[in-house]
Amino acid sequence: MVQEESIATKLPRINEIVWLLEKFDPDTLNALRNQYPEATGLLTKGIQMGGTSSQPASAMKVLVAAALKGLTSGVKICEQSIPEIRRRLKRANALRFASEVLTVLAGASIFTVLAMDFGNIVRYIVAFFALLGSLVALAASFVGGTFHSSGGSLFDYYKELIDCQIDAKRILQELEIWKRSDLTDPSIDAAIKQSNEICSRILKTANLAA
Repeated sequence: MVQEESIATKLPRINEIVWLLEKFDPDTLNALRNQYPEATGLLTKGIQMGGTSSQPASAMKVLVAAALKGLTSGVKICEQSIPEIRRRLKRANALRFASEVLTVLAGASIFTVLAMDFGNIVRYIVAFFALLGSLVALAASFVGGTFHSSGGSLFDYYKELIDCQIDAKRILQELEIWKRSDLTDPSIDAAIKQSNEICSRILKTANLAA
């Protein structure tokens, strides 16, 4: 019994998987808890290293099921977030282009010529274009996410979610194969750890990009 508990405590963590399901797909998490009532400890928010009430083989079955559900939900989050971020990037690019046009207009040589006849009015117009160009550039930075305290940009989050989506789909395929075969393969631990890490990345990026 002592040996089994020692093995159980070495089970890979799924805390980030549980956090993701709790936030974005609580119904799936509750369904897992109902399906595996003996493994409630493994499916609870917080860092869980393993459960003493479950045999290692049955606990691994729970972890694989949770990883599959977590990655499936993670892929859906990416599929929902990526198009929205793409739209926001397009808006940010349009604003940047507009700010550059206004900046060019503010510095146009035609105003120098006009200033000879309409001095004050032209200076006001130039100042207005310069100010408007700065404000639009500021808006472009805001829409692009570069004002976030993390220091990341919207494009960084866009790229990260695409990478997460690709990684999640790859691990999902591996887990599906192991689910139908041998859950005692040592390499399955690495797949569950990667699943937990991917869910953590999706959680963080989706929150930053929101």
